Amino acid sequence: MPARTWERGDAPLNLLVLRAVVHDFTIPLVWVPLDHTGNSDTRTRM
Repeated sequence: MPARTWERGDAPLNLLVLRAVVHDFTIPLVWVPLDHTGNSDTRTRM
């Protein structure tokens, strides 16, 4: 399966999301847009 990219208009959307799993449901608690594309490393996420 190819990787999917979320976009808002022409700009790629890269989010860091903290979520909780409760009884097989995932609930997003906090999300932060990142100012770069692609994966981030641990230092960036901190």
